[in-house]
Parts: sequence; structure tokens; C-alpha cells
Amino acid sequence: MPPRRRRFRKDIRALDEVLCQESGHDFRLVFVDGPWPCQMHEDLKPVYSHMGPCYRWANWSAHHPPIDESSAIREIECSLMKTMNSDEGTGEWVGILGFSQGAALAFTILLENQLRLQRDPRATASAGVHWRFGVIMAGRAPPFSLSHITQKAQHYKSLTQRSLCYEKASFPEVFPFATRLRTPTLHVHGFERRRLGIASRLGELVCIAGIYQACRVGWSAPDTA
Repeated sequence: MPPRRRRFRKDIRALDEVLCQESGHDFRLVFVDGPWPCQMHEDLKPVYSHMGPCYRWANWSAHHPPIDESSAIREIECSLMKTMNSDEGTGEWVGILGFSQGAALAFTILLENQLRLQRDPRATASAGVHWRFGVIMAGRAPPFSLSHITQKAQHYKSLTQRSLCYEKASFPEVFPFATRLRTPTLHVHGFERRRLGIASRLGELVCIAGIYQACRVGWSAPDTA
């Protein structure tokens, strides 16, 4: 059985089909929906209006009902574990991939696991897996806070906050070296993506140099991340 890679989706099923075709012989992709249903973002409708339903991993609109941060973290982990436990595959879980808001969460889980291990080498990983690598597609949000370790840290964002992206002026120029991500990651951006400079900083400032790679591919889907 091929090793399994968990995929966080933001209801971009056309992209999902391509990923399955390209990696099906090497990986078994397991798709996870966010715990909360939501309306489709306006920027997605020109291309994806015929798709749905949509789900979210965190608040991004004023219309989303408030939720306690601790409850949000529990619901996210429950969504992950439920999907993973119900998967029929038997291969090892090895990689984590996300698109847009899901990319921010995938990146955050990698970082959260690293911080837990730094505190305790026997620590339990988020959703029970210490991932070997991550693929971050169209992801430019700052890391979320998934535990008390980062709850009050300067460079992390609450799952309950509406805005999920750094504006250029507020993006930190220095991310603490000791807490930068050391897990290998591939950061993928579209050729026509706006604000690429801000997007690239997730890898440049929050990853250890030489551990991450960035590439640009020729898709022209709406820029919502």
C-alpha cells in the first residue's frame, strides 16, 4: 500500500483530481474537510460556482459565528482524526498538503509538532502523526495557534480571528530562529498570483533556509489566500 498523505481542501476539487492523477501511484491521498460549513468566497465563484459544499478551518468572515478557541482546536483535531481513522489505507502517514486556508493549517501543524518535540521528545503529535514533509499550495497566512505553546506568541494568529492574512506592513521581518520550521516543505504559487511577495514570506521567514523550496506553476485560479 502506498504511503498516505493527508490533504486539507478548500473545496477545490478540480485541483484534487489532478493531484490524484499525478501522485496516485506513489501516494494515497486522503482528503479532509474543515469542521465548519461556510459560503463560497466571492473570488472563487467565477471559476468554482458549480462546486460545493464549502468548509472552513477558521473564521474569515464577519458572518461566521464566534467560537471558543479551545473548542475550535478540538473540533479541528476531531475532523482530522475521524477522516484518518476511517481511511481504508494501511500505509504510513508521511506528508501533509493544503491549499489556501488549508495550506496555512498544514504549515501550522508541522510547526506545532516541532514545538511540542522541542519541549518534550515524547510529546504526542497533532492528530497523532509527526509528518515528514509538507506541500503548501497558495498559502500565505501566518501560522495559527493550536495550543498553549503559541497562544500568546507574537507571530501566531487565533483561529477565531476574521483576517487570516498578514498585510505587508504587519508581516514580521524577523521570526524567532529557534522556532522556525525545520521540516522539509514545498511552497507552490501560481504565475498570476497577486501579492506574491507577501506569500513567499511564509517560507522565507518561518522556515530554516535550505529546508524549504518554492516554485511557481501555471494555474490562473482566483487568488484568495
